[in-house]
Amino acid sequence: MRCAHGDPDDDRELWSKLWEARLKGLNYLLIAHAAGLVACLTVLKDYSTTNQQLRGIGIFVWLFGLGLVGAIVAVGALLHAWTEKLAGRGEKGWEKYVILGFALASPLVLVFAIIVAICKFGRL
Repeated sequence: MRCAHGDPDDDRELWSKLWEARLKGLNYLLIAHAAGLVACLTVLKDYSTTNQQLRGIGIFVWLFGLGLVGAIVAVGALLHAWTEKLAGRGEKGWEKYVILGFALASPLVLVFAIIVAICKFGRL
């Protein structure tokens, strides 16, 4: 990726902003999935014996857990690619696919969990 006028300092600034934006987006996914998982586990811990409406909450534990694992893997691959780029070795092909795959799968799982929550608890 090159700037229009080819200044190397501008290239470094552009790359820095790109990596920062990627990392921020994945961090937001980590926070969202972790908050959903903590909320589910808290509800289960506090109300599992008294409330029968919580019978289907296990799917949310699975969805938020899988989304959290996906976001963690994507952050790890992104940080690995970033260190490779800083070391001058560049991104390898597998890193791009891991980052892209998990970075796309994690928000899709989050959206699916929200849709399931709307369908399941929207009638209460």
